[in-house]
Amino acid sequence: MDSRTRKGRVLYVEGYPRKEFKFIRRSVDEDPQINLVSMVRISHDGRLYRQGIQSPTELQDGYPRTREELFGYDAIIIGNIEADWFTPEQLQMTEEFVSIRGGGLLMLGGDGSFAEGGYAGTPVEDALPVRLASSRGGGTWGIGLVDRIFRMNLTPEGRTHSLMRISPDQGANTKLWSQLPELTGYNRVGDVKPGATVLGIDPSADLLEGSNVILVVQRYGEGRTMAFTSASTWRWQMFMDSDDDSHERFWQQMVRWLALTSTNRISVTLNKESYVENEPVVISSRVLDETFKPVNDASVWVQVTGPTGQPEPVELEWTFGDNGSYQAVYMPRLGGMHRVNVSVRSPQTIIAVDQSVFSVAESVAEFTNATLHKDVLKRLASSTSGDYLEPSQAGTLPDRIPPVKQTSSLAREEDLRDTPPLFIAVLLFLGLEWFLRRRKGLA
Repeated sequence: MDSRTRKGRVLYVEGYPRKEFKFIRRSVDEDPQINLVSMVRISHDGRLYRQGIQSPTELQDGYPRTREELFGYDAIIIGNIEADWFTPEQLQMTEEFVSIRGGGLLMLGGDGSFAEGGYAGTPVEDALPVRLASSRGGGTWGIGLVDRIFRMNLTPEGRTHSLMRISPDQGANTKLWSQLPELTGYNRVGDVKPGATVLGIDPSADLLEGSNVILVVQRYGEGRTMAFTSASTWRWQMFMDSDDDSHERFWQQMVRWLALTSTNRISVTLNKESYVENEPVVISSRVLDETFKPVNDASVWVQVTGPTGQPEPVELEWTFGDNGSYQAVYMPRLGGMHRVNVSVRSPQTIIAVDQSVFSVAESVAEFTNATLHKDVLKRLASSTSGDYLEPSQAGTLPDRIPPVKQTSSLAREEDLRDTPPLFIAVLLFLGLEWFLRRRKGLA
């Protein structure tokens, strides 16, 4: 499904209502593609403040305790809240939320996050793009809070990454980043994991003391993870002109990157985006249950709607040996744009949907390869009792054409009175007819 047609649900968990939470929430609330559900601990006796919930029962018992509930979100943001606030089962589910469900995970800096929050050695650390501590030279490297002002610089990868584009113009984007206010404080982390990409750093850090990583991202299992080791981007809002939207753009892009690429329980894919006339369309679908495990006994249908607007139902069959996968071959009848809507049906209700599009155009195969096909031409000439000539033999063509005897016809009109024999024959016929009628008394 196109991410522009989706609305991602994001769960944001915070240990207390700090400034960073307030300004991130305000920025993301303005994004029509994101539904931000937040849960803030307001006391250590378990009281929580919930925002963005869809029902009174959502998160009423705190952080989700079942895969079905947690996997209903598309992304998770963990703010300044320590690891032992979660149960071991919840920490394991959070890792599986990324690796199996295909969701996004972001951890923000704070004195209760990363190594300082006790996440080292937990399943959540497995999912993060950084290690939370590492030993170098017999000492512990990568632990501790940096408490000073710094300006985040983009790495070469960061300067070209879509996440860091707060202006579509490259030159203007570089200038905007150089003008953003400085940040204050961040968590030192351990080594960056293989395959992760560092987008932002503290260029003034002493690397002998620990990491200077501020923003790093990676793919993990089926999903995406991100570490932002600072918690002071609210300064980009407070210390810039009121009409500057850099802070909003940055956080909306960050959250979209996490949420709108997450795996759907049902998806539809096509083997191509465009087809020619009389070319079959292979429609594939993958179906997962509430815990994102493959389903092999679903009833999967697609409706293909062509240019006429009339939907045509097509049933997909389970692909034997490929769990959760279904497929059908569809032959379009008309050219133009076609929309494919897939639905999985329980005995009576639709439990999930997805869509895609494809186009059908006139065949251009005749024009895709204009080279000389000598063998084809020779076979065509032979089957039609003709001859194949090389370009150098073109001068012999008139001699090879057999002469044809010319025939013609001429129409001429003549009056009957100008042909005596015929005129006499007609008179005799009429006279004989009169004689016979008179003899029989018919005259």
